[in-house]
Amino acid sequence: MRLRRNSISAGSEKALRRPILEPVNHALIAALMPSLLDRSGLERRTEVRYPTNDPAQVRLSPGAEPVPGTILDISKSGLRIELTTLVERGTRIEIILTGRAAIFGTVRHCRRMADAYHAGVLVEHVLGVKPDPPQAPFPPLPPI
Repeated sequence: MRLRRNSISAGSEKALRRPILEPVNHALIAALMPSLLDRSGLERRTEVRYPTNDPAQVRLSPGAEPVPGTILDISKSGLRIELTTLVERGTRIEIILTGRAAIFGTVRHCRRMADAYHAGVLVEHVLGVKPDPPQAPFPPLPPI
C-alpha cells in the first residue's frame, strides 16, 4: 500500500500517513458481481474494457434477419452488447458494425437489465475492419 504525508495535521503518526488507495473489498465485489471473480477471489478479467455506445445489427443465427443492438463496452477478447431479446448461452452470433466490421463470437451469458438484455460475447473473429478516414483539424491553406 502506498502512503503519503498528510499536510493538514502533522501531530501524530496516524495523521502523517494515510493510504492513497484503499484495499479491494473482494467480499463486496463477489456479492455484487460474482462472475468477475475466480474462486480465489481475484479479478478474472485480464484486459481493459473500453466503454462505447456503438449501434450494431446482430444476426442470432445464420441467414436470420439482424436485430438491433448497442455495444456497451469492448476489450481485446470480448464485448458487452445490449439487445431487445434473450440469447441463450453458447449461441454463435454475428455483430455487424455497418460499413466498418463484422464480429463473430459466442454468447457467454445474457442477463435481463430493466427493459433490455445484456449479453457478454467472447470475440472469436473480426472481418473487414475499416478505420475511420482521418479528419483534418483545420481546412487546408490556400496556395501561396
